[in-house]
Amino acid sequence: MIDENQTREKGSGLSQEEIEAISRGMRAVFGEAGRTSLARVLAGSRAKSVKEEWKSNPSYGAFLEKSHDEILEMIDWCLDEEYLRIERRNGYPLLLFAERGLALDIELAAHEFLEEMREKGFLWTKEEMVGVIPIRTLERIVELMKEEGVEKWREVLEVWHERGTKRMKGWIEKAWRSVA
Repeated sequence: MIDENQTREKGSGLSQEEIEAISRGMRAVFGEAGRTSLARVLAGSRAKSVKEEWKSNPSYGAFLEKSHDEILEMIDWCLDEEYLRIERRNGYPLLLFAERGLALDIELAAHEFLEEMREKGFLWTKEEMVGVIPIRTLERIVELMKEEGVEKWREVLEVWHERGTKRMKGWIEKAWRSVA
């Protein structure tokens, strides 16, 4: 939950922590819902319109202390600052990441997945890697592994190389070549 003592004047920017919470919340509604649904996720709403799988999002309830209008204002700020964008599909306005927001979310997600792997030692299958983790995030994870030291991640990278897509194998081979 975001610090409830943190105040913000109308029209002022958001903190990095608030932007990151909105970015994480976007993972729940990305491409299938709009501003109101994202606001409900961030508010921790129990409305029937909030899908059950959205409730497991790490930003579900991040802004419990804020009003619905305050959360919408924060989302609008992210739209104005080009972290998010709206695209109409079948007449409905759906929220998507703008390039700036996508870059932020890839970085956040890559660090979060890497931390989770450190803690739990995940060795995902090809289906899990490709189906669960967006391809640009996977690429960033491999880059972070390279930065931390390929040898530290050798076991994971070997399994990923064996199970991964052709593109992933190329990233991993490039990482290995950089330390050879």
